[in-house]
Amino acid sequence: MRQIITHFTDDDLYKFTMCCAVIDNFPRAQVKYSFTDRGGTVYPAGFGRELERQIAMLEDVVITDEEIAFMKRRCRYIPHWFYSFLRGFRYDASLARVRQDASGHLQVEFEGCWTTTILLEVKVLAIISELYLMMTGRDAGLDLAAFAEKTRAKAERLIRNGCIFSDFGTRRRASFAAQEAAIRALAGVDAAATGPGRFTGTSNVYFAMKYD
Repeated sequence: MRQIITHFTDDDLYKFTMCCAVIDNFPRAQVKYSFTDRGGTVYPAGFGRELERQIAMLEDVVITDEEIAFMKRRCRYIPHWFYSFLRGFRYDASLARVRQDASGHLQVEFEGCWTTTILLEVKVLAIISELYLMMTGRDAGLDLAAFAEKTRAKAERLIRNGCIFSDFGTRRRASFAAQEAAIRALAGVDAAATGPGRFTGTSNVYFAMKYD
């Protein structure tokens, strides 16, 4: 099965700013927390094993010079020492423990130094969401063109009615491609809009870089 997360900055900006704050204020803090599935989802057989494999593949995902240059240019409030930290950062799959019980329910626990577990959170949630659609076959039914058109219609209404809004969909997205289709549609509507509202951008750093 293909690797789901392939870009280091395919993540919410606030996780990077929180990580910076944690290093500054709680550099030795040890934490333990777990994934909560509020819907009690029954995941397909083998889901836990594939999730573990996907998390292990994160260990090869590193930040690029292009990503660092973009963040330095657009996130001037982040101190430069933090980019040295990100250059040396490597994901550690051992900090996330995955278990799928006999009934198909999923348990994921994170434990370790807060400065390193914090950058796993959104990526693991995004993997769970997209992997579920892949392993249930529901991804085949995603019509990205129809999804983009529906997104455009929503954006037009929001802008026409004076709403100021942004994309914050990484952790619950149907897929990387679906989020990209939404952001592209939102940006297109905003560029052509004449209403009082505005699409301000996305919390996803990679897509913010790609679409400026």
